[in-house]
Amino acid sequence: DRHLVAAVVRRQADELNGPTQITTADARAYFDSHQELFVRAEQRRVSHILVESREQAAALLTQVRAGDLRVFRRLAQAESLDTETNQRGGDLGFFAADGRAAGGTDVAVNETIAQLAFTLTREEPVAREPLELTTTAGLRYSVVRLTGIREGASPSFEDVEASVRRRLAVERRDGAYRAYIAQLRERHQVQMQPLEVLRAITLPPPPMPSHQHRGAETETEAERAAEGAAHMAP
Repeated sequence: DRHLVAAVVRRQADELNGPTQITTADARAYFDSHQELFVRAEQRRVSHILVESREQAAALLTQVRAGDLRVFRRLAQAESLDTETNQRGGDLGFFAADGRAAGGTDVAVNETIAQLAFTLTREEPVAREPLELTTTAGLRYSVVRLTGIREGASPSFEDVEASVRRRLAVERRDGAYRAYIAQLRERHQVQMQPLEVLRAITLPPPPMPSHQHRGAETETEAERAAEGAAHMAP
């Protein structure tokens, strides 16, 4: 019975490894060894306009300083050589001080831009000078504007204890579940068949359901008898 199996598995994996089964000492040790899960570094968001010459960048910087973010976006769309960002107004998204993108993706912001971003403020969001960048196409210049700040957070263990217990419980439960399944397979000598073997198994098609009721069957027989009589009539 599948309900019985589910109850056994739940007993083996869930109930014995729930958040209430985690000791404070274990939860604190997990918190100390997994700081990256609970401590959030400050992140910055900037947009930039990439051009070929310092003179062009200086001229754009004058327009940027005189306008707002909408002006910056229009200039980025029209002038920026960065084909990855120009159509979204030069937006580079949020990133940490090392240039690592928010969410831990592999896409990173240029290190020089990242360093500059963390010197800008809400009061002075535009870099005072064009930023010199070395790109695969050669020397280029970037006009950079700060567009967002995400403050960092360093919570104490007490602040996130409930979250720590849940995370640790999930890890232990998953480990216990895998161990229990492995134990069952070994005990009962379960063999996993390759996909080719399973594909070779053919099952007979299910019987077609009958939609005719008794009245319909009687009517059909009567129609057949009438049709036979018609053929026999002179």
